[in-house]
Amino acid sequence: MNKNKKLATITSGYSKRKKDFDSTGKYFAFWGIWLTLTCNIVYLTGIYSLWFFSTIIGVIVQQTLTKYCFKKQGFVFKQSLIISGIWAFLALSTILFFFVLPIVMELYPPKYILPFISIEMFMGLLITSAYLRSLPFLAGAMVYLFTGTYFKQPDNNTEVIIFSVQFMSGFFLPGLWSTYESRKKEI
Repeated sequence: MNKNKKLATITSGYSKRKKDFDSTGKYFAFWGIWLTLTCNIVYLTGIYSLWFFSTIIGVIVQQTLTKYCFKKQGFVFKQSLIISGIWAFLALSTILFFFVLPIVMELYPPKYILPFISIEMFMGLLITSAYLRSLPFLAGAMVYLFTGTYFKQPDNNTEVIIFSVQFMSGFFLPGLWSTYESRKKEI
């Protein structure tokens, strides 16, 4: 392979990575809005099983959008697949710990798991931040770490506020910021 062909391959890969980073930010913005909306609907209706259905629908939408974006862009970049897989696993494990074990199997009250959900999301955002080398996702992880301590004795009023703050600052804002940064680099 000659020098020009190697340089073209490297440049093409870098260009694809920027597009992939842009689509990753969109997924996080989607999750931030989706989960905040679900949180507020659960708070207003009191139907906790909506978390289960919302998470399943969110994972299906995320996986469908990932496949659509890859089909549209004409390439498959492993970065989004890895991050998408990590978050699909975290979302589905949250269903297990927050819905199946406490409600279906009656092992413990669902409110006892809230601090652990914050820790789980903190770890997911920390992994995402390290993998993408992204400061906004690190800031979102820190929000989860520090606001998760308020779940010591949660009531419905603080739950909805804490979760809304976490979802918007942990997912939505970093997603928007990373999308903005990737588009700014294209110009």
